[in-house]
Amino acid sequence: MSTATAIGLIIQSVSATIAFLSLVVALVLAIVRK
Repeated sequence: MSTATAIGLIIQSVSATIAFLSLVVALVLAIVRK
């Protein structure tokens, strides 16, 4: 595995984690505001 491929996988996993966390935050805010 090349370094560029490893960096690409890391960036992809980080972006997926950020998207998941933002979704969780949105759900929590929606529940709290009710």
